[in-house]
Amino acid sequence: MWSAATFGQALSVPPEKTPPPSPETVKMWQKEADEAQARIHTRWNVSIDLQMVAMDETKAFELISAFRSGEKKTVQAAWERLQAMLKSKEAVLLAWPIVRTVDQARAVSETLLEKRYATEFEPPQAPGDNPPPKKPEPVNKATVQGLPLAYETRNLGTTLEVEPTVLENGQRVYLRLTPQHEELLKMEGENQVLTTHNTLITVRQPLITHNKSDLNFTVNNGERQLIAVHKLAKPENFIELDLMRVVVRLAE
Repeated sequence: MWSAATFGQALSVPPEKTPPPSPETVKMWQKEADEAQARIHTRWNVSIDLQMVAMDETKAFELISAFRSGEKKTVQAAWERLQAMLKSKEAVLLAWPIVRTVDQARAVSETLLEKRYATEFEPPQAPGDNPPPKKPEPVNKATVQGLPLAYETRNLGTTLEVEPTVLENGQRVYLRLTPQHEELLKMEGENQVLTTHNTLITVRQPLITHNKSDLNFTVNNGERQLIAVHKLAKPENFIELDLMRVVVRLAE
């Protein structure tokens, strides 16, 4: 049992104090706060839209030359022709993400479908699990599916990441931009021999195409540009064109 003196001494012990943050941590916090405050009071709103279009490579080559000419009238005519091709089904609109953000603030647009597929399997067991015979049995060519034990998830669809920096009082914009497009082509089947029962097991894995571009460039306010070209695996002889436009306006 505690005495009165011991109890009083215990009460007099000061509680433990949390050590103050280091100067480096304080500087990091201050920097993050300053950046957040600067974004709140930014002068500029930035809108970026990206058309991902697929078409026959013969028609795509003609448009690529027009978009790369750098002449406003030629680029505008190519854009109008492309929109007409979309309406007439000569071209296919794969995606059209639109992102709105402010000066020097990162933004992301995603349109995704999660595809889960098995990566590990438990072989099917024979009834009774009898020991294997002394002589090897012929391979059972009737394929069977093993019991899935582990899965992985792959995001299919379109992602657009952007971070704009407004220059020259809104006349130009420096962009850090990453568009990507993933699509499931098919589920492939591969056969493996099960040594225990000498049976073939079918393992189905996804075949996925992945088109991605990591870009850094400067563009005029309101200008439309061809920023990426990808050869598509399916349909054959088709090409994907990625066309971007950025618009800068004063924040109200």
